[in-house]
Order: sequence, then C-alpha cells, then structure tokens
Amino acid sequence: MANTKVTTGVIKDDAVGADQLASNAVVTASITDNAITTAKINDNAILTAKINDSAITNAKMSSNSVDSDQYVDASIDTAHIRDGQITSAKLDTNIAVDGTLTVGSHLIMGDGDILKMGASADLQIYHDGSHSRIVDAGTGNLSLQGNDFRLKNSDASATYMEAANGGSVSLFYAGAVKLATATGGVTVTGTISSGAITSTGNVTLSSTAPLLYLTNTTSGTGKNWRFSSASNGKLFITQEGVIDAVTLDHTTGNATFAGTISSGAITTSGNLTASQSVLGIINNDIRFKTSGDETMLRAVANGAVEIMYSNSTKLATTSTGIDVTGTITGDDGLSIQGGSGNAFLQVGSDTGSWTWKNYRSSHKLALEDSDGTGEVLSFSTSGAATFNSTIASTGATLSGVLELDASGNIPTNGIGLHTNNFVYLRGGSSGLIASSQSGGENFRLNANGIVFNEDSGDLDFRVESNGNTHMLFVDGGNDRVGIGTSSPTTKLDVTGDGLQIRLDGTANTSRGIMLRNTGTAEGQIQTDGNMHFIQEDAGKYMRFSTANTERMRIASNGFVQIGTTTAGGVFTVTNAMSTNDTLMQLNDAGGTGNHTQIEFRNTNGQVGTINTSGSATAYNTSSDYRLKENVDYDFTALDRVAQLKPARFNFIADADTTVDGFLAHEVQEIVPEAVTGEKDGETMQGMDYGRITPLLVKAIQEQQTLIESLTARIETLEE
Repeated sequence: MANTKVTTGVIKDDAVGADQLASNAVVTASITDNAITTAKINDNAILTAKINDSAITNAKMSSNSVDSDQYVDASIDTAHIRDGQITSAKLDTNIAVDGTLTVGSHLIMGDGDILKMGASADLQIYHDGSHSRIVDAGTGNLSLQGNDFRLKNSDASATYMEAANGGSVSLFYAGAVKLATATGGVTVTGTISSGAITSTGNVTLSSTAPLLYLTNTTSGTGKNWRFSSASNGKLFITQEGVIDAVTLDHTTGNATFAGTISSGAITTSGNLTASQSVLGIINNDIRFKTSGDETMLRAVANGAVEIMYSNSTKLATTSTGIDVTGTITGDDGLSIQGGSGNAFLQVGSDTGSWTWKNYRSSHKLALEDSDGTGEVLSFSTSGAATFNSTIASTGATLSGVLELDASGNIPTNGIGLHTNNFVYLRGGSSGLIASSQSGGENFRLNANGIVFNEDSGDLDFRVESNGNTHMLFVDGGNDRVGIGTSSPTTKLDVTGDGLQIRLDGTANTSRGIMLRNTGTAEGQIQTDGNMHFIQEDAGKYMRFSTANTERMRIASNGFVQIGTTTAGGVFTVTNAMSTNDTLMQLNDAGGTGNHTQIEFRNTNGQVGTINTSGSATAYNTSSDYRLKENVDYDFTALDRVAQLKPARFNFIADADTTVDGFLAHEVQEIVPEAVTGEKDGETMQGMDYGRITPLLVKAIQEQQTLIESLTARIETLEE
C-alpha cells in the first residue's frame, strides 16, 4: 500500500486497538510530526510501563510543554530526578511554597545567608561568619516557648540554665545550681560577693554554718561585720577581729550583749542577760514601762523603789521598811521570819490593831489585842486552842460558822453548820439529818438507809462525775430523772454518746425490760442468750413506725401486715407504688449459682421453690417421681385440647391492654387441676397456665404421630 493511503482520517475512531497491532508495528519514524496530540490520546492511555527508558528527552519536548498542571500528584519524587538536574539557575529567584515544605536532610546556607520569617522579615536566623545570631527585628517580643527550657553548650555536656514548667528557674556554674527561684523567692547556693540585695520576702542562707558579711570598703580593722549561725541554733553578730558583740539564742529568746549599751531605750519580749555577774542600769530615775507607756517599776536615787499594778503603786520601800497598798496573797502560804525575837504579823488601823505573834521559845501562836486585853486566843504545838476571854451568846452564832444553844454551848443533839443557804446538820435518834433553815428535811442517814427529800419538797438532786456535772440528776419539781442531762424531758432521760443502757447478767438467764400499762404487763424485751420481743396481751398487737407513721404490725395471732393495718393473710404487704417502684426485692449477694430464693412447704414437706441462676428465674413445683404413683402414659390429649377455647380479651381493671388467655371456668371442666376457686364464688377464680403444659405436649406428640403417618402415605402414593 502506498504511503498516505491510510490516514487517521480514513480510520474510524476506536477502529484500531492496541491489541490489533503487532509489537513495534508503530515507531516514531512512522508518525508524522505533530500527528499525535494530547487531544488524540485517551486519558490514562499512556503509562510509564509503555514508555521505554530514555525515550522521552528534552529535545523531543517543546518549550513549556510540561507544566505542573500536567503532573499527577506524587508522580515526581527524588528517585525520578537525577543528581544535579535542579540548580539555582533553573529556578526562579524566589520559591513560593503553598503548604508544608519538608526537608529530608539538611538546609545548607552560607555565611551571611539569612533565614527570614514574618511579613516584614521580623525574625532572622543566620551566621555572620563569626557568630550565630537569632534577631527579632520587629516591634513585638522574641518568645521561646516550651514545657521545659534548657540552655546548654554546643555538645549539650554542660547546662547554663534550666526552666521547669510551673516550677523553678535555675542558673548553673560548672554544672552546679547557684541560683534557683522558689515559691517564696530565690535560693542562692554559695556566696553573694558584692552588690545590693533588695527583697520583698525572706532572704534564706542554707548551710551547716551560714555566714553573712557586711563589708565597708574603707580599709582598716573593725570595718567589717559578720552574721553567723551555729549548729546550736545561736546567731552571732561579730565585729571583725573582736569578740562576738551580740548573741541571739532562738531556743530561749534571749539576747546577750558583750559590751555596754550606752544610751537609748531597750525593748524586749524575752530576757535581758549580762555577760558579767551584774547587769548595771545607771540613772537617777529608772523606770520599766510597757509598750503602752504603763509604768511597771520605778527606782529613784536616794528615794523609794515602787512596784506598780495598772500604774498604781502597790509596794514601795521606805526608810524603815516597805509600804504595801492592798492585800498580800500567797499561793503556798505567807512566811514571816523573825530574827532573834518573836515573829509577828500586825494588822491595824488608826483606831487600833491586832497582832498574830509566834513566840520563839515556846512556839506558841497567839492573837493579841493592842487595847490592853492581851492574848485573846492562843494555839500550842500540841494543837490545843485556848480562849482567854468569855464567849457570850444567847443562841446566836459565832462568826456565822458554829451554832450554840441559849447557854452558849454546842447543842447536845448534834451540830449546826451554816452555809449561805442556812443548811443545818444535826444528829439524834433519827440519825444524821441535813435540813434547810425553813425546817424541810433534805437528807437523812440512819440504820435503815439513806433518804433524800423526805418532806417531798421541790428539791433537785445532782451527782457529778469526773467529766459530767449532771451524771445523775433528779428534777424534783417535774418528777423526772436525767442521766447526763440537767433538763430531763421524760420520766427517765439518758443523754450522751455511745452505749446508753446496758443490762448485764452473770449467766444466760432471762433479763430485760418490762413495759406495763396500769400495772398489767403489756410487753417485754428480754435476752437469755437469744433476743425476745414479747407482747403478752392476747388482744393487742406490736407496731413498728418511722416518721411517726406506722409501717408494720404483728397481730396477736402472728399475722404480719406491712403498709396496712388490715390482714389479708399471714403476711400482707401493701404500698401505694409509683410506676418505677418495686414492692419487694430479693437480692442474693452469695454469687450467681443456682440458689433457692423462696421455698414453699406444707405438712407433706417441700411443694415448690423459686430459684435463680446467673441470668434467669425458675418457678418450680414438686415433680419428683418418688412423690408420684399410678403413672399412666397411655391417654389421649388432642380431644381435650380441642375442647379448650383460647380467647383474646382485656381485664376490666386494664381496659387498654388486650391479652391472650382462657376463661378459668371453661378450662376447669377440661383440666380441673389448673384452676382454683369456683365459678361465681366469693373468691375470684385463678388459673395456673403451667398446669396445661403436659396436656399440650401430649397433644403435640399425637399430632406428630399423625403427621409422620400421613407423610409416609403421601410418599407411597407419589412413588
């Protein structure tokens, strides 16, 4: 065929497929220039597998014939680019990257080449030939951010600074922390050699022997001061080359001064101690005052020394002794020591005085009157007391303490001791009696026992224990007894924490509490090793209440009612339940095995149970073969099942719910054991649907026999 006989115009579209061409049948020499254009090539028609290596060269591609729009994403990777093919000469001056630029190895830049970031090149990173620099040329801050910050040397072998997120910032020297921030300020390890320290908090020096130097730049001995702390807790302030000038002891609060305090006021809340045996305060008028300018002590040259109380002089020295204003009180007594003569204490006024005198030779103590009466009362070392004057009385009392009869003698039937309430204590044939001034008898002790408030007065009785002022309290006015309370509200009121009342016996014999009503035993709480709650009256019940509302009662016949006072049987539970309430819950905490929750028994023994497993509940009735006799397997069931009348209906009490079931009296004629009650009887009839299960199973078996027989006949006919 001559050239040009077959042209692309003569060949219909899709007439020649690649499978109809022999290998190498079409070569580049057979294709006219520009004969194949991209419009004539189907999408995805040319694959890299169909292009020989080096078949496409730059010489075979027009300028700008390949641009980024003609590349499939990810079709060009580093494996398809020869080394040295992409140079700066082949790239525009600027490379714009829309997205993320990932450098697989290194980004190499020369000295003076700057990595610029920001619209105005605000952040610059570069090496200028001598130093590496990070420059913030903008108006904002240069912020280095990280959870933890470390500043290290070039090989990371040494740390200059550490900053912990939410923690301290530490500065290092030769690998050791020298300054660290903390919650209360900074901690310095080592010596602060110079400069001023300004702090709004505490400055703490931590060491076994910390030192703080205050150095004057002027040369010369004595210009430097040192603050030091010893292991015994003392603080020393020392002048250079001199002894410790001041010592502060934190355990005692004392300050010790080695030299003289020449002038000024000294204020201290602790002790002021002199290093010598004498503390000297030299002035013609020395005063010790409080911070509120209240004078406590004053000493005047060639005059008195005064001791004050609330700015008033209470003791002052005089040329002859001391002058005391007020009362002298001694916690452990008042000792007056005489010299070679007799020791005495004189109490007097401008009209006369009384003197207590201790005679040195006889050790006799005597009370003497300065008006010439002499000794009025004296005590010998044997304890005998002697009145040296007549005690005249006509039934009065002496000093409000001792009651005397009309002749001035102690009454023969006892003694009377007055208190502020005039309580008398007397004895006689009736025993020891305590009574009030009005004559009412409060207390009687005799051979028959002890009686309180014999006259039935409005008197209270109280017994105090070590920790309770009213351990036992009898409220006489209200006829009540309290234990642990001063205000009993019932006949017996016990108040306190822990065990309130304990009845203890020596053996397992009956002991407890009896509750009576008008003398008749109504109920008891007893224990003989077992607990007993007893209601003795045959016509009464036991009631249990919460929130002042009855919740349960046990009737005299043993019937139990919960939530109701009307017995519906031996055990009746009534509750006005809401939608999500549970009337009764049995919760087996013993595991998920097969457990019996409820067992039903009569005089024959167990007749049924309700059992639970890990996921189900079984309602069981007695069915053991050992309980049965006259077992018959040969009976018909289909005829009886056919008589049953399944129906759909709703209960009158639940008009909106339609259910499947039977009418009990209709089933009773066919399966009487499945129905309880009589039609139209006083009690509504009930039905146990489980009782008809054996009949239904038997009927199914009979049907299965019929089905198998009919199936066999059909198969025979079909053959």
